Amino acid sequence: MNTVAILAGGTGVRAGGNIPKQFIEIDGKAIIEYSLQVFENHPSIDEILVVVHPDYEEEMRKIWQKGIYHKWKQTLMGGKERFHSSWAAISACEMGEDSHLLIHDAARPFVSSELIDRLLEKIQSYSAVLPVIPVTDTLVQVQDDLIKSAPNRSFFRQVQTPQAFQLSIIKKAFQMAIDDVNICVTDDCSVVLNYLPDVPIAMVEGDKINIKLTYSTDMELFKNFFLEKNKNVLPI
Repeated sequence: MNTVAILAGGTGVRAGGNIPKQFIEIDGKAIIEYSLQVFENHPSIDEILVVVHPDYEEEMRKIWQKGIYHKWKQTLMGGKERFHSSWAAISACEMGEDSHLLIHDAARPFVSSELIDRLLEKIQSYSAVLPVIPVTDTLVQVQDDLIKSAPNRSFFRQVQTPQAFQLSIIKKAFQMAIDDVNICVTDDCSVVLNYLPDVPIAMVEGDKINIKLTYSTDMELFKNFFLEKNKNVLPI
């Protein structure tokens, strides 16, 4: 069984407006709906979970009441930190021998069916898989406002979502992480890496267009994408 958890628990408004970016509407749909639609239409995805901040449960309910996302089975309340939202989704999943969980950021509306295909194929052979793209900018290590070194960027990759896991593995890693008062992770793959270091983590080719919308300029890029795709004039 392949379950997707879409994390929409963030409350940041750096992208502009007075609501979190995942609820900003573009061409009549909230940002999160573009991801919902891709997972809804993918033949290998069996179930969708959405994790939302309690303050925005009503916004999520309005989208659910459209009745067009039939794989969307549960809406869960997120926690203070991102990993609390992931844990809410993991805990809600039914354990099975072939259960897989994909965890995706609601603010990445450009996710494609082809990327999902690559993840689902790879997860048949590994316990954890994440999409990556090459780092194109120079990286530097800094200390006290001074540049200390410039590592070889060929050894680094930029990580995206969705990230795919065998449910038993991600659940075991999070059970260990939740009990750690010093937990400091930025994504779900990091939890496996830090708490189950012997578990190999595979990678697949990500998509350059699969960006996370964070700033107002990202929102303009998203609008322009649909202007070009649909040849419609969208409201600014």
